[in-house]
Order: sequence, then C-alpha cells, then structure tokens
Amino acid sequence: MSITKKEQRKIALVGCGEAGYDIHLPALASMKRCEVVGACDSDDGRRERVAKRYGTPVFETVGEMLDRSKPDVLIVATPPDS
Repeated sequence: MSITKKEQRKIALVGCGEAGYDIHLPALASMKRCEVVGACDSDDGRRERVAKRYGTPVFETVGEMLDRSKPDVLIVATPPDS
C-alpha cells in the first residue's frame, strides 16, 4: 500500500547532535508516514552531516526552518540545559 503526500506528516527537528542524529533521524527515516522537511542546529558541521547523510534541508535557526519548511510536527532534540 502506498502512502500519499496527504497521509504523510511533515516533521522538523531542532538539534542535530547525538539524540537528533543518532536516534531521531534514523527512526524517522524508517517511517513511511513521516517526511523530514527540515533540521536545524547552530553548528555548521552538524548541519552538513545531516544534509549529506539524509538529504534533509538544514537551517541555522528555528525561525527560518519553521518559516520555510512548514512542519506539522516539531521534535526538540536538544540537551535539557539548552
């Protein structure tokens, strides 16, 4: 059974560190009903590795990501003290 774009949830991720990169993105990539429409991190290297591995649009700020990607769901994967 194929999933239509209407049935997919557009997901955006804040934080491309360990939790975002090693846990959330791999899980989301395996879900047919999820489309990762953006990821943001203040670190250039983290953004680059996400873009390279997952082909996900990356952004430096949350505001820019939300404005451009229009997600249905936002996952915040930043350390508790951030």
